[in-house]
Amino acid sequence: RLNTPVRLVIHPQFEAKHLRARVQELYEFYMCTPPERLATSMRKYNASYIVLEYKRCDFSPFILDERKEFNCAQGERPWKELFCPAAHVSPHFKLLFANAGYAVFELQDRVSAAGRARAIEDIGSWKNMLDRCMSDDPDLCLSRVAELAVMFGSKIGQPQISQALLQWAEERGTSDAMVQYIVGYHYDYNLKRDGDAAKRYKKAHQLAPNSGIITREYLMWLDLVAKDNRSIEALMRPRRFSQGTRKSFLEVGSVAVACEASVSARDLFRDQDWAEDLWNFAVEESIGHRCVKTNWPIFNKGAAFDDSIGQWGIFANIFLHRRMRSELSSMASIGVRFEHPRPAWDFGLAASFAVRRA
Repeated sequence: RLNTPVRLVIHPQFEAKHLRARVQELYEFYMCTPPERLATSMRKYNASYIVLEYKRCDFSPFILDERKEFNCAQGERPWKELFCPAAHVSPHFKLLFANAGYAVFELQDRVSAAGRARAIEDIGSWKNMLDRCMSDDPDLCLSRVAELAVMFGSKIGQPQISQALLQWAEERGTSDAMVQYIVGYHYDYNLKRDGDAAKRYKKAHQLAPNSGIITREYLMWLDLVAKDNRSIEALMRPRRFSQGTRKSFLEVGSVAVACEASVSARDLFRDQDWAEDLWNFAVEESIGHRCVKTNWPIFNKGAAFDDSIGQWGIFANIFLHRRMRSELSSMASIGVRFEHPRPAWDFGLAASFAVRRA
């Protein structure tokens, strides 16, 4: 909050009674509050934008103390009466940005219901955000929308909204590896539609053969779900060595791929040299990786990871050898969009001082 270049109307710390009262007033957006009422409150505080976390776009266990008439619980009111879904189709707000984690709305000065979609599952209610997304971030827009669709289906339980957004993303993402992977992941883990998952995993890997996340997931699906050794062999054999732009499994540089493939190289291909190369890479790069811990007994005569390494060994690998590496993950997204390094954020207090001077 110190680094944002805009003024904030509320934050959830109550340093004073008047701050708590303000939070109670504006936290009506967690409840069944009509959008026009919250629009009035925002104008009162000269607020122009509201950021809504999608994990809060559902019935909340937190209730308002001072405005109990707007509290609503699941089973008492329809989901669409919550402020969050209502804002998506309200003429008082324009949806500017959305991903699987949050949405940004702009308060409208002029209110007109003309041309607005009647329901949130109508793809038209997302048109402004989708057009802006394709214009501002064409390389990642489709995968971002695919993640948004998966979130509505798996986290909030709104399959109609999920299907509308998935259809939009898939129609435009036939050549987008991340879209194919995200949709395949959804069919695999959430909808349990193995055939649809297989098609999309395979297409994603064909489009992005050097993606560690996509390769690992496709390999694991073939092994654990399809139990298809022939397809595993067809997938792995060409990746013993790099060929043109298609990297070998080692050169892909993914600990997860190397670790998972090492078992197939040993047991399916009977190629002990390849298996050891893959396994040693995984151990050297990240000995604390969950796959390494799981497969440790296979390569260490049945010994458990903790018994082999010991507490001092773990200490040495963290602080001396630097092999215990952290992995960033998201509660909202699947992670494939963040596989490759991005430019670092510039954290500083310049923005805060700029706001104060304004």
